[in-house]
Amino acid sequence: MSSEAHCEVPLPGLPPLAEGSRGADTTVASAATGTAPREAPRESDHAAEQISRLQREIGELRRAFAELELVQSLQRSISERRDTAGVLGQLLGACGQIVELCGGAVFLTVEGSGELTIGAEDRLTESQRRSIMLMAEDGILDWGIRAGRCTIVPDIAGEGQGSRVNFVIGPMVAGSERYGACVLATERSADAFVRQELDLIEVLCGQAAVALANARLILRLEKERNKSAAILQSVGVGLFTVDRDCVTTSANSAAEDILGFSAEEMVGGHCRTFFDRPFCGTSCILREDTPDRADLEATLAHKGGRAIPTIMTAVKLRDPDGRIVGAVETFKDITDLKQMTDRLRHLSAYNRNILESMTAGVLVVDLDFVITTINREGERTLELEPGSLENTPIYDIPALKEVSRELAHMLATAHSRSREELVRQEVTVLSGKGRRIPLGLSTALLRDEDGEITGCLGIFRDLTEIKKLEEQTRRAKWLASLGEMATGVAHEIRNPLSSIAGFVDLLTEELAEGDPARPYTEIMQSEIERLNNLVSSVMAFARPPQPELKMGDLNALLRRLAVQLERDVAARHARLELSLSPTLPAFAFDSGQITQALINLIRNALRAVEPGGAVRLVTALEFAEQEVAAPPVWASDHGAPKARANRVAIHVEDSGRGIPEAIRDKIFDPFFTTDRQGGTGLGLAITNRIISEHGGVINLVSEVGVGTRFTILLPLRLRSEPGESA
Repeated sequence: MSSEAHCEVPLPGLPPLAEGSRGADTTVASAATGTAPREAPRESDHAAEQISRLQREIGELRRAFAELELVQSLQRSISERRDTAGVLGQLLGACGQIVELCGGAVFLTVEGSGELTIGAEDRLTESQRRSIMLMAEDGILDWGIRAGRCTIVPDIAGEGQGSRVNFVIGPMVAGSERYGACVLATERSADAFVRQELDLIEVLCGQAAVALANARLILRLEKERNKSAAILQSVGVGLFTVDRDCVTTSANSAAEDILGFSAEEMVGGHCRTFFDRPFCGTSCILREDTPDRADLEATLAHKGGRAIPTIMTAVKLRDPDGRIVGAVETFKDITDLKQMTDRLRHLSAYNRNILESMTAGVLVVDLDFVITTINREGERTLELEPGSLENTPIYDIPALKEVSRELAHMLATAHSRSREELVRQEVTVLSGKGRRIPLGLSTALLRDEDGEITGCLGIFRDLTEIKKLEEQTRRAKWLASLGEMATGVAHEIRNPLSSIAGFVDLLTEELAEGDPARPYTEIMQSEIERLNNLVSSVMAFARPPQPELKMGDLNALLRRLAVQLERDVAARHARLELSLSPTLPAFAFDSGQITQALINLIRNALRAVEPGGAVRLVTALEFAEQEVAAPPVWASDHGAPKARANRVAIHVEDSGRGIPEAIRDKIFDPFFTTDRQGGTGLGLAITNRIISEHGGVINLVSEVGVGTRFTILLPLRLRSEPGESA
């Protein structure tokens, strides 16, 4: 059909040409066919022709504006729909305003496969449906879509109907994407269509394709949004998002549970609403100069007012141009973790206090023989630097060579041991100061709650004191036996000695002065006296009298002794110095026995010093846990044990030759002496016995060429008890 014919036949739904324009045409036709036309001037005919042409152009413009208005109205109607069914229904309705329809259908391309399926239809007869389905099966619809222009196809399955139907295929294409085709059934013949009508259908189909693309995109976005929302709601941590102004834009259910606020209460409010200490200033995640991610501990505020400790991760959100548009912040309530950590910390401190208060050393190694725990007593026992052993392989510590061997044996034989088996043995180690220390060692396996071995435990104790106590006990038994024997021997000696002394006295009386035999009898009397003194000393050692404890002033006793021994001191050309504690109180002791013990020590000291040397007497109070200056005699000079609480210390020091290490353990043995001038060797044995009977101890420190110090430690009894003995 020509454009002129197109102009004469208005499209359905479009307004007809204005009456004025049609009147002008009629007027022109009447002037040409009237019965008595008046000859018009040539100028008038030309003006009428111009007017007629202008009227036709005005009609064309009106028609174009009407078409444009219709298309825009239909485009708005289609584009406003976001559901597929609504878009397709609007498309069929819009096309019905352009072409007289007897039915229609819209085919959609299935995403991914490219197959066509009916998305909507309107007033199709069975015959028309069959025809359309045949076109789909034969690829005609796909061909029409690929053509990209409206195509008119005759009914190929009309089956002899009275009126023949043609189908207009409108491709639904947006960009390079093919979304389907709109198939319109009309009784118009193919040559009755004008290009403008087909162009309008193409425009509407293209608009529908864009709407479908938007609808599908919106659907995918909704699905992604719903999926993201479901994920965010299902995560076990609190989550909220904020915009560039720190205004909360979303919050999940976990955040609601943790903070006590509903999502509606949080969204739209500033994040400081639930920050106990808001992230402002230089730490704000929304600042340009802060990292894109921050992991930190933050305290949030519950709706009820309580503070909630959390572990938080904040991440910046940026748009495609890299501008910060907000942040997402996830957080986990660590209240229970904090409480558990505090309980574990308290439990650890409690267990550590138990370990540190134990009087035995405790050592723990893992399966790699790395020391994980050692207490203070263990370090002290081994004489090692505090804090120097933990996280150190036990094999790297010479002092623990024997201990490591036992622990290795314990682990090597673990399969044959019960869970609670404790193995005890004695080992000797070399301390950090080079001293050999006997240890009582107990080892056991460490297991976790599943019974798996995680390491080995060693508990050890310094047996030095016990060994020395055992030696003391053995020596005491030996001395007791020796004393019993000495008592019997002394008794047997004293009886005939008394008779001999009597006969010598008679013989001396009968001899006249100047008798040549008299000097011999006097020598006999002197030796008998010396022998009698020896017997008395043996008796005193074997059966010492029980001390009579009476309140006394020890300092005063030492001053009297200094006066009493002035001749002995002068004979040695020595000095006797006193350094007495002014705070020493009166206490209960046997002054006679303590005097005898001190005289023995002072005379030994005087014999040890060279002319011009000095002997010094010192008194002091020794309190609980205070280190005694000198160890017991059986400890030699290797160290000093701790004295018991509230003791009186008496130090007898000399600047003499010192006692060789080889004989230090023997000096308290009965009859042991280095005195070449006739000493009996019972003085120090008796002194030791006296101090022991008082419940005290006597210690010795000596260095050859420097001097010797004896320390007597006596219990500080602040009241006397009649008949009390040590």
